[in-house]
Amino acid sequence: MSTESQERVYRLLERLPRDGLAAAKELFWTELSYGRASEPLSRRNWPERAQAALDGEPMLLAQHRTPYGSFDVIYGRLSGEHASRDSALSLTAERLAVNQLLNDHPYALFLFSDAQERHWHLVNVRYEREAAPRRVFRRIAAGPHERLRTAAQRVAMLDLSSLSPDLAGLSPMAIQQRHDEAFDVEAVTREFFGRFADLFYRVRDEVAAVPGLDDGADDHTQMLLDRLLFLYFVQKKGWLARDSDYLYRRYLDGHADRPESTSFYGDVVYPLFLALSDREANRDLADRLGIVPFLNGGLFELHLGSHGRAAAQARLPVTNATFGLLFAELLERFNFTVSEDSPLDQEVAIDPEMLGKIFESLVLQREQDPGIDLRKATGSYYTPRPMVAFMCREGLAEYLAGESAVDRERIVRLLDLPPASQLSDEERAWLGEALSTDEAQSLKSLLLGVRACDLAVGSGAFLIGLLQTITWAVGLLDWRLQGDPVLARRNYAFDLKKQVVERCLYGVDIQAQAVQICELRLWLSLIVDYELPAELPFERAVREVPALPNLAYKVRQGDSLLERLFGQVVSLDIMGRDRETQGIVEDLQREKAAYFSLAETPEKRRRELRILELQTTLAGKLVEAQRGRALGYQPGLFGEESAAERRQREAWEERDRQYKELKERVEGARRRLRELRRAGDGRGVSIDDLRRQLLGDAEHPTFLWRVDLAEVFQEKGGFDLMIANPPYVRQERITHLKADLKQVYPDVYHGVADIYVYFYAQGLRLLRDGGTLVYVSSNKFMRAGYGATLRRLLGQEVTLRTVIDFGDLPVFQATTYPTVLVVRKRPPAAGHAAQALTVNDIAVVQHLADAVRNRAWPQPQASLRPEGWTLVRPGVLALVEKLRRSGTPLGKYVDGKFYRGIVTGLNQAFVIDKDTRARLIAEDPRNAEIIKPWLRGRDVKRWRVDWNRRYLLWTYQGIAIEKYPAVHEYLADFRDHLAKRWEPSHGQCEWYELRPCDYYSEFEKPKILYPDIAQRCEFTLDLQGFYGGNTLYFILSRDLVLLGILNSRVIEFFYSQISSMIQQNYLRFFTQYLNQVPVANATFSQRTAIELLVDKLLASGGQGPQSKKWEQELNGLVYELYGLTAEEIAIVEGRA
Repeated sequence: MSTESQERVYRLLERLPRDGLAAAKELFWTELSYGRASEPLSRRNWPERAQAALDGEPMLLAQHRTPYGSFDVIYGRLSGEHASRDSALSLTAERLAVNQLLNDHPYALFLFSDAQERHWHLVNVRYEREAAPRRVFRRIAAGPHERLRTAAQRVAMLDLSSLSPDLAGLSPMAIQQRHDEAFDVEAVTREFFGRFADLFYRVRDEVAAVPGLDDGADDHTQMLLDRLLFLYFVQKKGWLARDSDYLYRRYLDGHADRPESTSFYGDVVYPLFLALSDREANRDLADRLGIVPFLNGGLFELHLGSHGRAAAQARLPVTNATFGLLFAELLERFNFTVSEDSPLDQEVAIDPEMLGKIFESLVLQREQDPGIDLRKATGSYYTPRPMVAFMCREGLAEYLAGESAVDRERIVRLLDLPPASQLSDEERAWLGEALSTDEAQSLKSLLLGVRACDLAVGSGAFLIGLLQTITWAVGLLDWRLQGDPVLARRNYAFDLKKQVVERCLYGVDIQAQAVQICELRLWLSLIVDYELPAELPFERAVREVPALPNLAYKVRQGDSLLERLFGQVVSLDIMGRDRETQGIVEDLQREKAAYFSLAETPEKRRRELRILELQTTLAGKLVEAQRGRALGYQPGLFGEESAAERRQREAWEERDRQYKELKERVEGARRRLRELRRAGDGRGVSIDDLRRQLLGDAEHPTFLWRVDLAEVFQEKGGFDLMIANPPYVRQERITHLKADLKQVYPDVYHGVADIYVYFYAQGLRLLRDGGTLVYVSSNKFMRAGYGATLRRLLGQEVTLRTVIDFGDLPVFQATTYPTVLVVRKRPPAAGHAAQALTVNDIAVVQHLADAVRNRAWPQPQASLRPEGWTLVRPGVLALVEKLRRSGTPLGKYVDGKFYRGIVTGLNQAFVIDKDTRARLIAEDPRNAEIIKPWLRGRDVKRWRVDWNRRYLLWTYQGIAIEKYPAVHEYLADFRDHLAKRWEPSHGQCEWYELRPCDYYSEFEKPKILYPDIAQRCEFTLDLQGFYGGNTLYFILSRDLVLLGILNSRVIEFFYSQISSMIQQNYLRFFTQYLNQVPVANATFSQRTAIELLVDKLLASGGQGPQSKKWEQELNGLVYELYGLTAEEIAIVEGRA
């Protein structure tokens, strides 16, 4: 679409609030090339509530007719029945109308306005290949104060002439697909990411130019940009002096014409931060800034302390010119919405979730790769909204089913319903009949009593998801209990959300910035549902906006995996039940409850000191309990102390010494705190700094689960629900943590385990008995060697409820191979089966609940072995198990003789081409003794080798290199590089030597070769003594029957079920998997027949017209060898 076309569309969208339907007709009839129509559509057979949603009959406004049907543009004027003060257009009314219109107009765009034709929505209903119970609605808004640049860009894509200049050959489906593309929210998100990253560097460079700010320039820049986005959402509410253009208008008024000045930040932005965060500043700055709400004293951490952030933020040197770019390229270019999208209702705009996406996708990407250019970041780490919604729903369903008398089927149906305001007549009838008032009240109490935690909270996606799901579900139950009036109550959703945040939600993250973003997201989620009193003038109404709750004790900074006290790793996992401990926890609960709603800084400070004192006292009790465990150890009760008992006793004594010292230091900290509180001192430092000074160290903030979140463990013994997307950090990056992880998590520790493994173990520890864990993580643990201990834990000690494997689908744009697990913390019942699903289509992610309901199969938990997990349907599983029983495991059959090729450390030096070989042998024929034919894994094909005439300089350990001067001279050219790979610890003595290898001689023998990675079984026989690199593997055998079996359809099928798979369906041919391959015992006649065919296939290299026939015959013999039925053969061949 041309810039001119987009500009014309922009002007027409701009005219909609003024010219109404006339501008809409011009837009579609003239600019977008749709045929004219002005035909009323009957509502006669619509349900009463759907009829009431519209003010008059809907109109067929425009249309494109084709021989295959039509694509329609339908206009409806909303009645205003469901409108609110904050939204003139009701999403509920739109859905009620569209659901009826879709029956006769399956390919359509829907256009809605309010009664005055000032506010407009263009609504796209995304086409689904498979029918879904509820369709995805996506909207573009136009009206007063809407930013229309991005809207114009997307709407211009709807021009039919851009699809076909003469409009010929256009089908309704083709037009629908273009509409679906134009309304793609993710495309807008990606564009926003790109522009945000570009501007990030512009701002960062200005900040970094100031001495003292250069080290923290990235963080200061991120903080400023996050806060500007927050301000735009508050502005969208109309709360900044009742001006939806507040910031940009003030920028133009006296700052835009001074590009080199920093006046806009100093005169408007920073004072606005102060006014929103400090009640006194709010009053003092009213004449200068206008009427703005006081929201919370901790909103922007501008009070005293905060590690110098307040002072730094006060003097950020961002020029007016840079703010001009921020406005032009980002803030004024994109429309912002304060409606929180759900997976089924989305606005093509920037919604509050964007704060989280930026953090997870850009900030965490910078954390993972400090040198990355954020402009190339892609949103890799952000959990997609539909997956968040699914996981929250599954976790809550599991919790409710375990705690209530209501069966799981009704609970799932309840959580599948739309919001109460959008219920159809049938859904209302079901809800009224399905749940008694007692059951509804019980479920409501359970939902408001759940204790849920994300121990890797990031930007808070799961806490927001839980907040929305719980609020949604309680709204349905309140409707069941009290009817429509309860939902019409002003600020019903705000009050309910605040209650859920206070009672139900907890989060922990090691990054301070994650905690800040999570708090902003939770505050925004509350703000979007607060409606100003309509009966009051704006000045009074905005003054009555309640202060946002303090979240400092709901979202904590800390190391979720390793608890630390005074910098030492500790395990304070014994929560006493004595009266004193209970009293401390009850005092903590009272203080936290009071703190949650406090607005005034001095009183908050007093409460913070009291809470810290109580926490320190409780820490002392927990340390004492651990010391009691150490003192209780009594070795040698049944005779003389053994050496092992002595070592254990010494370890316990050291543990007692450690905890005794910790107890003394905790007592000292408690005394100091009591003195500070009584003296009213400590005002010059933030509570986090004080906590770090008294209990932590410079690098590790002290976080203790049973101290910081004591009320959860005292009340329930642990959380009801743990939900998370644990960080995917490779084991190479946590080397400094491994000793501590081994000590704290001995049950799952493995030297090369990635960090998410320990998050599983910790999540289960922190649950109460019967609690539920819901994680999305890498699926590598399902088959990797390091996952064996985790597989044993999950497969044998807890109940698996749901396992979903996404294979290599790009659910996250980073290569993470995700899986979703829902786990119940209780031993599995005999014969228990989890619901299992493998997802091969990215579109399924949008409707995971439906996919699980319709496609999942029962997977016996006992079938998920410590050796590796295979998710397959019952018939496939039965066949895999039959094959396992049908032969000897390959590892046993070949006596463990699997070998890997040589790791040279520098192939550039040691691997030569045929011309170099010829030259070296010409110089000295003796060189032929140490020049060996060389293969890479990719050179090995089924039945043959595609050799590229490469050779290895075999300079083994101890070689008399003086016998081969030409080789020595050749390698000398690489000496500097070779010296760097010299590793005496591996037995190398000289720079020119290969690493020692105990099986060099085996390369010369007959062997079966195979590559490390392939899309199918690629085995062949080597009788020429090939050497190979580290991507080549071999089995020391010349058994032709074994070779035939390994290349058969049967083993290819079996192997695909047990091996890990990487992108594009490549299999990993690692020994841990090959060990399991069953080798059937063949009779003499079977061996003879198989050997004859294998000889032919080796001779032909598996090529030529006869090879396919021979392979079919071979597969038939192997089917017979394993005793497969016709039905089982159909499974192997993918026909069943």
